[in-house]
Amino acid sequence: MGGFYYRLLGFVKANVRKTIDSHLLTYRQLETLVIEVESVINSRPLGFTGSPVDDGITLTPSLFLSINHRTGFPEIDSD
Repeated sequence: MGGFYYRLLGFVKANVRKTIDSHLLTYRQLETLVIEVESVINSRPLGFTGSPVDDGITLTPSLFLSINHRTGFPEIDSD
């Protein structure tokens, strides 16, 4: 079971290394980066309900973590 967590940790490290490279980040930038990496990890697919072709719901960790699951950008009113 520990291998699963090490793989996730490796995924986090790889994403952080690709993003930061050799730059020095401010606290705000680091905080934003961690939030974005968390979002990517929590939106990975775990499975599907129904048929994926029939527009079934994709089960993700973020679906279980929040009641009001939203992904992407908010809609903009044109008024």
